[in-house]
Amino acid sequence: MIHTGLISMHIAQMGPIGHMKAPGTMATICTMPLVLLLPTLVPNNYAHALFLIILALIARIIIKRACTHINNDQDPSSIVVDELMGTLITFWALPLTVPIIISGFILFRFFDITKIAGISYLEKYGNGWGILLDDVAAGIISNLLLHIFL
Repeated sequence: MIHTGLISMHIAQMGPIGHMKAPGTMATICTMPLVLLLPTLVPNNYAHALFLIILALIARIIIKRACTHINNDQDPSSIVVDELMGTLITFWALPLTVPIIISGFILFRFFDITKIAGISYLEKYGNGWGILLDDVAAGIISNLLLHIFL
C-alpha cells in the first residue's frame, strides 16, 4: 500500500528539487517554464486567478500532509511547493518579457528570503498555512510592485 504522506512529501519537495543546494531558489527557477506556459493554457486572467487559488488550496493540503509525515511544521527547507505558488503568483496578469521575468524572480526571492513587510508574521500559522502564506504574500507583493513599475 502506498503511503499518502510519502507521496505528499515527494510532491511538496517537487521531486529532487527540495534536496538541491538552495532549494527555494532552485524551485523558483524550475517553476519558470510553467510561468511561461500557464497563460497559454488558461483563457483569461480570471481563470488564471481561479487556477492559482485552487492550486494554492491543494498545495496547502500537500504541505500539511508532508509536514505530518516528517513531524515538522516549521517550514522545512526541503518543502518547496510553496515557492512554486509564490512564483506563479508573482507573474499573474503580467506581460512575460525578459526584464519582467528577471525583475519578478529577483523581487520574489528577495521578499521570500527577507520576509519583510509583515511576511514573517504569516509563518506563525500552523497546519501548513504558515509555510504557504509567506510565499503567497511574497508573490503578491512582488506582483503588485511589478504592476506599479509598469
